[in-house]
Amino acid sequence: DQFVVENRPKGAVAEGLSYHLQQLSYARGLIQTAKREGADALIAAESTGHLFALGWFSPPELALLPTIHCTLWPKFKPLDTKQRLLNFCNRSLFSKKALGILCISEDIRSQLQLIGGKRLQPVHRFRPCYRKGTFDSIPLPVHVGDRFHVLFAGRLEVNKGIFDLVEICSRLKEDIRKKVIWDIAGEGSREGELRQLVAKRKIGDIFRVHGYCHRPKMLELIRQSHAFIVPTRAEFEEG
Repeated sequence: DQFVVENRPKGAVAEGLSYHLQQLSYARGLIQTAKREGADALIAAESTGHLFALGWFSPPELALLPTIHCTLWPKFKPLDTKQRLLNFCNRSLFSKKALGILCISEDIRSQLQLIGGKRLQPVHRFRPCYRKGTFDSIPLPVHVGDRFHVLFAGRLEVNKGIFDLVEICSRLKEDIRKKVIWDIAGEGSREGELRQLVAKRKIGDIFRVHGYCHRPKMLELIRQSHAFIVPTRAEFEEG
């Protein structure tokens, strides 16, 4: 009874100026909800519209707590003009208006320090926690014969590295004796293209695209797997 869960999609993906207006509108909507519900604090992830807009629209009595799960720009790429502008806009939030900031990695902390400087509000590192019971039923993987199972779970997009996995699979198929089985769990805009490429390469017997998987199917795939792979590419912020 302590929780109300609401799905708030942003609608069709916008581009250019429309994208930024969409982000501002979404952030404003969150603040309006917080005010209507009489909230004392708003914990907002970086995917909830432009973070700096939360500071624009929030009343002084509402404590803002940004929680950053992903680096704010690609670590290995130089800052472009757009990112410099976003950093400038975010500086006020990170150095004045936020009560504190949550982040998941030291890379994020370093970027926050670059933006906020000496005035950066307190940054608290956190790590994801999962209920132990979720995975209690999963035994350690057993090697059966010459088979080795690798699992990818995520969005089927280029910057998530799914097509790199096809290349890796194709090379290993010829180069090693062990039979590596690839299980691909997730959905995305490139799912159809991925399935076509797998069919063209004739690797469907070892590169299995499952699409979106509900919990029982995911647990089954985890039980079968000897390793996870996270091939996110460097051009994406979290890569």
